[in-house]
Amino acid sequence: MILDLISAQEVVVNMLIDFNYIGRIDSTKGSIKSGSSDLVVYNDNKESIMYIDEKGHLIASNLKSDNKVDKKVKALKDNNIRHFKISNLNDFGLVGAVKSSDDNFSYHKLLIYEYSYNLSRHLVSGKISHTLNNPISTFELNLANSKNTGRYLASYDKARSISLKPSSKIIINFSLGGNEAVKLGEYYIDSIDFDITNKDITIRGRNIIGKVLKDQTFDENNVFEESYIDTIVEKILLENANLDPNMIDIAFAGAWSGFKFDSTMTLFDGIKEVLKIDNDIVVRDLNGKIGVGKNETLRKKITEYNVAILNSNNDIFTRKVTKDDIDKYRRIHIRNKDKKIDLYSDIGEYDKWGIKAHRTLHVDALVDSVEDAEKKIKTMKELVKSAGEINSIETRFSPQYIVGSECYIDDEKIGLITSINHNFGENGFFTNLDVNSGAMFGSGLLSDYIGKLQVKNEWSSFSNNKPKEERKEKGE
Repeated sequence: MILDLISAQEVVVNMLIDFNYIGRIDSTKGSIKSGSSDLVVYNDNKESIMYIDEKGHLIASNLKSDNKVDKKVKALKDNNIRHFKISNLNDFGLVGAVKSSDDNFSYHKLLIYEYSYNLSRHLVSGKISHTLNNPISTFELNLANSKNTGRYLASYDKARSISLKPSSKIIINFSLGGNEAVKLGEYYIDSIDFDITNKDITIRGRNIIGKVLKDQTFDENNVFEESYIDTIVEKILLENANLDPNMIDIAFAGAWSGFKFDSTMTLFDGIKEVLKIDNDIVVRDLNGKIGVGKNETLRKKITEYNVAILNSNNDIFTRKVTKDDIDKYRRIHIRNKDKKIDLYSDIGEYDKWGIKAHRTLHVDALVDSVEDAEKKIKTMKELVKSAGEINSIETRFSPQYIVGSECYIDDEKIGLITSINHNFGENGFFTNLDVNSGAMFGSGLLSDYIGKLQVKNEWSSFSNNKPKEERKEKGE
């Protein structure tokens, strides 16, 4: 709900009761359709007047400390609102209802607005974790439960608690000095731990992808008739996951297929199976919104940074290097029994590793032709060539870094960022990076890339019923 307002003029009215202040909240000509208005008080004691204007819009106007109103804004998208009522529920938020209409019918809508609470002064320490090719990010916050306020974040005594509870949304922002705040993400609480002394509290949770898609299953709504896969993904998010349209961003035009999933499969795993039809499409958290599209398209929606550069002369950081030969092979074997494709390819000799045995990487993959298999082999060769070195780096707090970015120390590329841990609190602010030399932008790690090629064929179906039409990419 948006509650910024426009300044209004002061008027004097003679009434039976002498009010300290009377303010005009709307100066438009004509009568307000229903005359409905109400005052709401937030948990920080700020107040807003809400009313229906002459156009049938629900308008909100914040009251300032001098009892004048600030600028007005439209609080709901609905038009033709004719009746409105809202009430405060202590320590929860606002609950109300509106009646509105369109060209076809009238309808009633329930309004629920939960209060927000600033946890900054309670912060002891926190950590946010991101991993390459896993769109489920996690957080952990250690908080001072009371901070001498007389109210607790969580307590056995409900009368003294602000009722922080599982599934509550946590929005984490970071600002330095007077600079504009950087949003570190939106998360949802999974668990809350506190002891009987009420001294400390630890909350843990995940982003919207983990909370909504990983915790829900298809049940009986598990059959999807043949369609474009972007339409199927959208249907899963809107109907199965019950998300609002403004919480998703479908940014691709997909191939044609149909699916029947096991009823116990999670929505997250089902979407992953759908996207195996097109290996270039990923799921990504767009700061509280679920984005589905090409990796480079989604990255542009959340950051302008494509590389992380550490300068040994100017930046303070520590670096630990681990070398191994886990992903070192001499040959690659790719096959698709259904398509009768069976192809071997030698990788060759490289200076960075000295394995002499004929170690072969065997991959069963969804490839449509020999040319497609050769293209996949080429990518896997590049991943094998560069594998073997992992850099663990601790540096200054760097919220602008995201997983999947290339990382450089001075002019040397050391690999792709595969995990990020942002740490913050009373003991300082710093970021830990894992950088893998055997990862490529757009492909990720070798194991992740192979996983995208391996499809459980029992979940998908295909026919020649695809419409003959040209489709443009979405969300570019």
